[in-house]
Amino acid sequence: MTFIIFIKFYKLFPIFLLIYIFLRIKDKSIKLSREKDENLKTNKLVEENFFIIDSNNLETISSHMYGFSISEKGIITDNYYKNLDYYEDADPQGIYVLIRRNKNIIRIDQDYYGSYGIFIYKNEENGYFALSNSFLLLLENLIGKFVLTFNKDFADNFIISSYASFSTYETLVNEITKIQPNTYIIINITEKKYDIEYIEQEQNSIPFESEEGLKLIDRWADKWGYIFRSLYKKTQNIGIDLSGGFDTRTTLSILLKSGITLDKIFVRSIKDSLHTHKEDFEIANIKIK
Repeated sequence: MTFIIFIKFYKLFPIFLLIYIFLRIKDKSIKLSREKDENLKTNKLVEENFFIIDSNNLETISSHMYGFSISEKGIITDNYYKNLDYYEDADPQGIYVLIRRNKNIIRIDQDYYGSYGIFIYKNEENGYFALSNSFLLLLENLIGKFVLTFNKDFADNFIISSYASFSTYETLVNEITKIQPNTYIIINITEKKYDIEYIEQEQNSIPFESEEGLKLIDRWADKWGYIFRSLYKKTQNIGIDLSGGFDTRTTLSILLKSGITLDKIFVRSIKDSLHTHKEDFEIANIKIK
């Protein structure tokens, strides 16, 4: 009896083996398909938020805004510019890099604080240059093509300074620098050359209680109230975090006076023994009373 069962199993073994191989291949195909989908999503995310421009691809560059600016018109993204005949100047407030091409010239601007960061590499021997709003993307493009050296002094200071830098232009690679926030870049496509131009930023001090000071505050409050209302029309997924400080409370006060239905706004605070957090929690509850 045992011998007969063995014979039958022996005959069926190739079928079982084929089924096993088929299931393994199918499982592998599913995993590869998922990995491919994830890679496509990652690549799309990188393309939508980061760019690389070098002296070899200048002809392919077109106008585009990465990120967003904040103006009295609301939140400005690349979609706003698509509806215009040209790319106008952007408000310095926001988080963005604005690339504008006009025939043979490319101009690259950034927000007031240079939030993205624009990183540049230039090879003095052959004139090749490359720039990006991502240090890693630029580095990946250069590795294996050019000699790059580690900036140990920068790295040492970066580590001991809570991952902050005292240098406004150095990076972890000696050959890659970061441009200053108060600058913009002009690229001549034909000549394959770029210049960094500086913007004079005036620092004005206006007395808080002066007539001019009060008018500025009113304009500022009106501007942000309009922006909050514009956001609310597009999405009700708006949240505000109260940290116990003056800035976040000021932001909440504008929301309170903006006319928005605050029951649909997420207000987060910290509930602990610190007196400012306790006050924040009580302030946050105003919106539901």
